[in-house]
Amino acid sequence: AAPAETDASAARDPASAEAQSAEILSAVVGQVFSTRRPRDIIAGASSAFKSVAKGVTLGVATLIAAPAAAAYAGPPPPEDGAAADPADGAPPADNRTALSKFGSVAAGLGAGLAGAILLPLAGMCVGFVQVVRGCWNTPSAVYHSCAGDLVWDADAREWKEKKAYVLAEEAAQVRAEAEAEGVEVPAALLT
Repeated sequence: AAPAETDASAARDPASAEAQSAEILSAVVGQVFSTRRPRDIIAGASSAFKSVAKGVTLGVATLIAAPAAAAYAGPPPPEDGAAADPADGAPPADNRTALSKFGSVAAGLGAGLAGAILLPLAGMCVGFVQVVRGCWNTPSAVYHSCAGDLVWDADAREWKEKKAYVLAEEAAQVRAEAEAEGVEVPAALLT
């Protein structure tokens, strides 16, 4: 029972390597794919479409870019620690053998294939989750839209109380702004 308790406490520790890795992965997925809370099934489906499209686009880009980057990568730095002579201003010569260059391209192709498979798969997984979240949120969206008791805040991605419009408060705000700017507003206009 002791190893299980140790694993559980490490998972809860925000300074643990697992927690930091999970936080980084969550940040990357959140920046690449659409993970905002959907209002309803329509917003969830829209978010899913965006995530799948991003995954496919990034997968194709990775499939093309990774082998190309590996093929055009310069020579590795000298292993003996000696710096290249920058006196002539020319870049160092590429002394890699054809087999070494082929190995680099093969590694780039492997990375490209991995990205071409994993990125669309990740987009589909995120899309599925967004559709499920949209389905889950649809009943409350229908209720609050019909009842009119709450309004959807698109920035906060949640239902909030309606802010009551009070003319007297707006008149006082306009009066204060006018006085701050040095403009005289007749009291009859703001009553």
